[in-house]
Amino acid sequence: MTVSFPSDRSPGLYSGVHGVVESIGTKRVRIRITRGHSEYTDGRSETFLPADLEYGHHGKPRTSDKMADAMVGLRRANVGEATALAVEAGVITQRQAAEVVQLWIEHTEPPKV
Repeated sequence: MTVSFPSDRSPGLYSGVHGVVESIGTKRVRIRITRGHSEYTDGRSETFLPADLEYGHHGKPRTSDKMADAMVGLRRANVGEATALAVEAGVITQRQAAEVVQLWIEHTEPPKV
């Protein structure tokens, strides 16, 4: 389940989090959060109105995942710029530049969890 927009509380903490249904009451659904915006909300149980829930995973990426992607992008950007400059100066060929960039991408690939 995905919490689309909690209508009865601040949306910042729970909007877009994923979870599984623990129980269904007469008015509210208890959800155990499996993947929130941060580790703070993981594992917590909260109740939501049924209208605030969507079947499936439609949430936003976790903040730590976005930061990790940004750091990988920063690590890769310098090599791309350096190889482009080297090609422009005639130091290496375009093919060599592509090989260096590919090698660096493989080197900076985030570990699989």
